Amino acid sequence: MKNRYLNYFSIIAIIFLFGFSFAGGAELNLQLEKTDFNIGESFSVLIYVDSDKEAINAVSGTISFPVDKLIVESVSGEESIFNYWSLSPDYSNTTGLVNFEGIVFNPGFIGPRGHIAIINFRTITEGSGTIGLMEGLVLANDGYGTNVLDGLSSVDFNISGTLDDSTELLEEDMAEPTEKDSIEFTEKDKPLIVSTFWINNLPTWLVDVINNHHYFFFSVLFTIILLLAIIIYLLYKLYSYRSLGVKDEER
Repeated sequence: MKNRYLNYFSIIAIIFLFGFSFAGGAELNLQLEKTDFNIGESFSVLIYVDSDKEAINAVSGTISFPVDKLIVESVSGEESIFNYWSLSPDYSNTTGLVNFEGIVFNPGFIGPRGHIAIINFRTITEGSGTIGLMEGLVLANDGYGTNVLDGLSSVDFNISGTLDDSTELLEEDMAEPTEKDSIEFTEKDKPLIVSTFWINNLPTWLVDVINNHHYFFFSVLFTIILLLAIIIYLLYKLYSYRSLGVKDEER
């Protein structure tokens, strides 16, 4: 009897271990080439996603940074795994937040170090601080939008030295950036009109037409719906007239 119970427990333990070992998980990470900087020095932080076990099709996140130590100069989305940005990265040097959200077309992305974007910072005062992912979502390409995010990372930095004349910060450097001069994106990085569900269920060429020529697309769609409504109305009238004719003949 004891051996039977031991066998049961062994089977259950193996099932749990097997399940956890193959459970899908993704991590949103930040990479910093070095951690020590001088005042007035510029540096970049890479945002990337690791998803070795499961294909993903959407990623979003919010990054925080200390506004008394750093300012964001620009955000670059070149070479990103995203096909479309559902929310083009925006940042504020007042609140100290960077937000991003993008989508990868079917069959999604699977693998290590999926490049998302690069944030370009400049140091402004001496001291230590942290740049970190506050929150995020990584959705699996499983048709259900399952969140497979398993971890968020952060990077620490240290600023020392004095600000010399060659790196003196002007007051306009602290002003709120505009989308035009803060975001460096290519033509493909337009806000997405089509939802993630339809991206995975419509042909790629149709998704491109809707996103790049959505005014034309919706005009044609409205015209088709209007014509169908007119046809249905005419058929209804024709059916009504025929019904009245049959009744008159019966009389």
